[in-house]
Amino acid sequence: MNHNPAIDPLYETFAPARDALGFTWLDAAAFVAPALMCVEVRIVGRLFGSDIFLLAIFPLLLRSRWRLLTARLPMSVLRLELLWLAGQVATDLWRRTPFEDLARGESMIAFGLFHFAALYMLLYGSRQRIVEYALGLAVGGILAFFFDPSYYAAAYPWKFGVGEPITILVVVVAAATLSAGGVFASSATLLFAACVNLYMGFRSMAGVCFLASAFLMIQRESARLSRPSRAATVTIAVAAFAALAGTFKIYDFAASTGLLGFHAQQEFEVQSAGEFGVLLGGRGEIFSSALAIRDSPILGHGSRALDTDYALQGQMIMRDLGYKPLAPDPQAATGLIPEHSYLFGAWTNAGILGAVFWAWVFTVAIRAMFTLFRMAEPLSPLIAFSVVLLAWDLLFSPYGAQQRFFASYEVVLAVYILESARTGVMSARAFAHDR
Repeated sequence: MNHNPAIDPLYETFAPARDALGFTWLDAAAFVAPALMCVEVRIVGRLFGSDIFLLAIFPLLLRSRWRLLTARLPMSVLRLELLWLAGQVATDLWRRTPFEDLARGESMIAFGLFHFAALYMLLYGSRQRIVEYALGLAVGGILAFFFDPSYYAAAYPWKFGVGEPITILVVVVAAATLSAGGVFASSATLLFAACVNLYMGFRSMAGVCFLASAFLMIQRESARLSRPSRAATVTIAVAAFAALAGTFKIYDFAASTGLLGFHAQQEFEVQSAGEFGVLLGGRGEIFSSALAIRDSPILGHGSRALDTDYALQGQMIMRDLGYKPLAPDPQAATGLIPEHSYLFGAWTNAGILGAVFWAWVFTVAIRAMFTLFRMAEPLSPLIAFSVVLLAWDLLFSPYGAQQRFFASYEVVLAVYILESARTGVMSARAFAHDR
């Protein structure tokens, strides 16, 4: 790719180093920034090495690449995230949230905004740095598991520990395979990741990998047809989702018969006992946050909102639907309103403005997938995986701590696809020489 000196003068400044070493300081930063998430400092809340590193290089990025943030889509992300922060500040003032709690809650949003701005300037226009950041996420996630594991990571080392980082490494291999071996090899690599995660009990990650694999095959079939009809595309998509459903039926059988071990069998029996099966059985917190949103939909309940009644009401609803808890949740002792969704969590804590931000991001993710479908993008496996994961986590995963590093990266990739399609900044034919 030919760099524009107007937006990246440091690229030319460090050209001698690039030519001698094969990479610039931007390449090094793209890997080091996420890898440092394994370093944690307790200052009011949780501050990570990635936060400190990006703060240190932010002036350099702003000096050389600030114009990238003035485009419509990245500016929309920043404005709406500022509105989310404003909603949190207004809620905390209204609720008289204790300073320690509001500092943690508001700083989490502020750092999310800052991370998006820094990553967009750092990664946009370079497929190499996009891959380097993914590798840094994988390394940082694995190191964090060994040096600073959460309670859940210690109890479930694959699902809440090394599973996602290792899967990212496999997805990067799938992206490299796409260029070297073609769509079938890349899709098979993603399918392998899906099978491993399914065997390890990480159902949601298995589903994301499977959908990314199916996306590549649908994209290939669409490109193979000179003028693919809408009916053909819909047929292929339906077949992919049917295959996904079949895959999960296989998991259900394997788990229920004990082929995946006693714990998987016990967990499946508990989570599938209710009216809505395993999808809702493992995410009962949604009821608690939904009740909290119902009671205060405009202004939320405050940063780190405390109210044990919502947790108890949510548990009662789950029992009425036929579900029973597998084991006491140690996090319930904190009194925090349970959350299991970026969207519901932001709405519960910050009110409607938090929901507006994540609902808009969801539309960006959907648009990015449709746009990627029509592109000859060498990083399709990595981007499809990341954007599908963003959409899933937005609806079904809690936001915070190291998760914001993954989320910011995924939002950047979704915006990158839409912006690069609009501007043509990255030619698919030039990807081998991108810096």
